[in-house]
Amino acid sequence: MDLVHKLYKNQNASYLSRKFFQPLTYSFMGLVSKIALLRHHLNIIGSERLQLAIDKRPSNQPLITVSNHHSCLDDFFLCGLLLKPKHFTNAVDICYTTWFRSNFFFWFRGVPVWRRVRDPLSGKITHFGGGVYQPSMDFCIDLLNSGQWVHIFSQGRIIQPHERGSERNIRLRWGIGRLIAESKEDPLIIPIWHCGLDELNPSEVPDTSVTLSRIFGRPRQLTVAVGKPINTHDFASEIEIKVV
Repeated sequence: MDLVHKLYKNQNASYLSRKFFQPLTYSFMGLVSKIALLRHHLNIIGSERLQLAIDKRPSNQPLITVSNHHSCLDDFFLCGLLLKPKHFTNAVDICYTTWFRSNFFFWFRGVPVWRRVRDPLSGKITHFGGGVYQPSMDFCIDLLNSGQWVHIFSQGRIIQPHERGSERNIRLRWGIGRLIAESKEDPLIIPIWHCGLDELNPSEVPDTSVTLSRIFGRPRQLTVAVGKPINTHDFASEIEIKVV
């Protein structure tokens, strides 16, 4: 369960990886993703909001970006579009199943999260997850308390095409609430919504050849919208007034 400790907090095992492989892998994958996406009809709305938050917020203020989740490659695509140092939350059951995958996603600044997993055929729960108090969430809070940027897919899973019509009714996972509540400084939250990225990596057809043919095939319409920053200080003050 404490995979994040083995990857990030074991100084002997991870020092070289963090200092050398993390910046190299993140920059390389970001560049590859950007090149792959530029050949498509890309529309980014409100990118200046994110840039302003990165450049102008106080150095000790945490930054949390939250987005919808439509494909397994959302991490890489968003990296290509928002090429800045940040940490992503990644599902252990998908991204950390082998030695290579574990190290690759660690080098990509991934934070392994144990989530509840259901069998796709029977719907039965095969793993109950680590909950909101797992070590990975503790680590994310430590990052935020040092003024860093964490990106989280707050829906907790990939939303399938047949669910998109009622997507706004899908509840967010509680972990995002804990990140906000336990940050020492009021975090700045920026919502991000994207459409079309799953056209390049369809979740219902998990096939590498299909993904490559779509990425390098005919240009597709891709849209990423960056919402207005949410200042949690004002939000928390409003809640306190209502409670009192």
